[in-house]
Amino acid sequence: MPTYNIECTSCGCNNLLNCSISDFQFSNKNNFQNLSCKSCGKNNFIRKYKEISSKISRSSHEIVEKAREEARSIVERVKNGDQHAIRDVYGEGE
Repeated sequence: MPTYNIECTSCGCNNLLNCSISDFQFSNKNNFQNLSCKSCGKNNFIRKYKEISSKISRSSHEIVEKAREEARSIVERVKNGDQHAIRDVYGEGE
């Protein structure tokens, strides 16, 4: 079950909320009125987001385009007689 970080805007206390996504959406939509702070008992919350990874994923279209660019580059190198590229594509030979 997902865990959400919420902060009481009245006292600044951080709270963890363990609930399903649909329950969280309902609570968030209703401004967390169904919850109360463990410290002050009020129900004034905002969601706090954790730091996220800096890894950026590419779309399938971007991956395919990158593969096409690399393939074109290899073809050009083979056409130009690059022996390393030829060995990489066709093998060492016997």
